[in-house]
Amino acid sequence: MQFNKRVDLVTSPAIDTSYFNTLLEGIGGDQLYVTFVAVNDGDTTEAWQEQEESFLWLVLPYDRIVTEDPIPIMKQYLLESLPLLQWLDVESLQGQVAQKIAA
Repeated sequence: MQFNKRVDLVTSPAIDTSYFNTLLEGIGGDQLYVTFVAVNDGDTTEAWQEQEESFLWLVLPYDRIVTEDPIPIMKQYLLESLPLLQWLDVESLQGQVAQKIAA
């Protein structure tokens, strides 16, 4: 699982993808890409597959990201959004992610 972000000037410092890249290294394989979206433009969370690669466009609640600690919010939204990757072994993926983020 590899993480990146789509942010604006306000949310850029708050969204720490390196934390998630380190914490969840090796989970889900290297062809699963998660983008944390923290921009105020009305996007919606979605998942799709292109050939062997899987993508999760994970939209975070903008108002909360700018006023609260973003890491717990990012963890919560990641766990809640994993079932969108229905072509993967979601149960196993959720279990592995839950175990790592609870530690």
